[in-house]
Amino acid sequence: MAISYRYDTDKNMMWSSVTGTLTTEDIIAHIDRLFENNIRLQGLIEMIDMNRVGDVIIRHSDLFAIREKTAQLAQSGHKISIVFCSVPRGKEILQVMGPIFNQITVTVHICDTPEEALAYADALVYTRSDIDGSEKKGA
Repeated sequence: MAISYRYDTDKNMMWSSVTGTLTTEDIIAHIDRLFENNIRLQGLIEMIDMNRVGDVIIRHSDLFAIREKTAQLAQSGHKISIVFCSVPRGKEILQVMGPIFNQITVTVHICDTPEEALAYADALVYTRSDIDGSEKKGA
C-alpha cells in the first residue's frame, strides 16, 4: 500500500503519507479504508505528505473511478485535502496530477512544506453547523 495514514479523532484531522509508486488502486483502497475504519468524514481535514512519492501510474480511463470515490468522500462531508511536498520530484508529480485534482470533488490545496500546510489548516474556519448543527467554531 503506497498510502498510509494516522487519524487524530480530537482534531478530526488525518495525516496521510504516499510512498513509492501511487496507483489508482492505491487511491481507491485508501478511500475504502476510511469508510471501513469508520473515520468521521464530516469536516475532515486531510494532510497528504507527497515527499516520498516516486511515481504516479494512473490511466486516463481511471479518472472516472477516482472521481466517483472522491464524490463519496465529499457527500460524507470531507472538506479538504491539503497536499504538501518540498522535494523537486514530488513537485513534478503534483504538476502531472493537476488534471486528476481537477476531476475530483474534494477540494485540494497544495503547499510546499508541512508547516505551510499546517498554517493553512489552522486558518480554515468551519462553523459547528458544518459538523453537528450548532454554533461557530475555529478549526
